[in-house]
Amino acid sequence: MGNLTTDQVTGSRFKDLAEMHFIVFIWGFTAILGKLIQVEALNLVWNRVAITGFLLGIWAAYRGIPLRDSKTSIGPMMATGLIIAAHWVTFYHAIRISNVSLTLAGLATSSFWASLLKALYAGKRPVLREWLLSFIALIAMLLLTRVQQFPPYAWWTACVSAFLAAWFAIINARFTQKNEPLRVAFWEMFGGLLGISAWIVLETQGWALLPGLQESSSSALWPWQIPTRSDWFWLGLLALVCTCYPFVASIRLMRRIDPFSFVLSVNMEPVYGIFLGWLLFRNTEEMSPAFYAGTLLLIGAVGMDAWAHRYRERLDR
Repeated sequence: MGNLTTDQVTGSRFKDLAEMHFIVFIWGFTAILGKLIQVEALNLVWNRVAITGFLLGIWAAYRGIPLRDSKTSIGPMMATGLIIAAHWVTFYHAIRISNVSLTLAGLATSSFWASLLKALYAGKRPVLREWLLSFIALIAMLLLTRVQQFPPYAWWTACVSAFLAAWFAIINARFTQKNEPLRVAFWEMFGGLLGISAWIVLETQGWALLPGLQESSSSALWPWQIPTRSDWFWLGLLALVCTCYPFVASIRLMRRIDPFSFVLSVNMEPVYGIFLGWLLFRNTEEMSPAFYAGTLLLIGAVGMDAWAHRYRERLDR
């Protein structure tokens, strides 16, 4: 294969970035679906990973991609699936105990966590602009937590979800360099399913791993809490449209896009999700001006960091 021209490289990068933002737009609907599905977080995530894993298995068989080969170690991928499942549980639980807007604003801190984790994995200290982002994010957190009448742990639950999202993005960037993305996605879903099943067993035995999780359920945990017909429809949509393609595509794109840059772009999800949440749930999504000031401050910090990152890349060429 011959060397690519500058125009070809630019065009390929633009295509990758366009697909990445399309994926983020799709993910903006996940919080909305989490609001529409009337089952608690563990039930929701168990069904999501089970349906997604089943569909990924069919997809792999259709494409003739073996789910195991001599070079694939499924243990680390299954362990990463536990992180992903925990991210989803904390994400949907935060929505249950607060609302879509607060949860997505908390998710916007994922770029901050990604900068720290990336530096930790590389054995380096975060650069100055990342410390500045941390300071601005702290101010935004204070604005968000002081003006809303939600349980104090709702915001921090969303931040934990953001930390887990950044963590598995950093790990997946390593997996995708050596493995088929569809294979990675399948084993992560399988590991997540096992992890959530174990979590459910612990919860039913009285082990409260997440504050308020059991109280948010109107009945016993899975398998006794059966989704309604409308819940099955929204769960199918969540797995098929918002998980299968976006999840596999995001792993594939990490072969060419730096994980920190990817997480930064994912912070556009709150912009889409908060708007959609306001559009569909106006009565519960009306927030104070201070809340939106904090959200804009947080997203603005993310935007400035993304601009600085790309500017430095241009200087290095």
